[in-house]
Amino acid sequence: MDDQAQTMIENLHKNTGKSLEEWIDLVKKEKLEKHGQIVKWLKETHSFTHGFANLLAHKTLKSDAGSASDHDELIQSQYKAKGAFFTRPR
Repeated sequence: MDDQAQTMIENLHKNTGKSLEEWIDLVKKEKLEKHGQIVKWLKETHSFTHGFANLLAHKTLKSDAGSASDHDELIQSQYKAKGAFFTRPR
């Protein structure tokens, strides 16, 4: 995890009194599956700034490079969208 993300996670706890894991649990209870849905819910319901909502959405979905255990799989998932074209370099 990069220094910026770590600082934001520490500030998340300082500012809200909840840890990253507690926020992830709250998001999961809402059964929100898409990044945009999570960001919108956090901003509208909990007055998150876009940066913190975006970070939490990525951490919940494990869609950021810091959360991915397999970076190749992360890249492949980014190009799954209908009509997206991706060819692995040889």
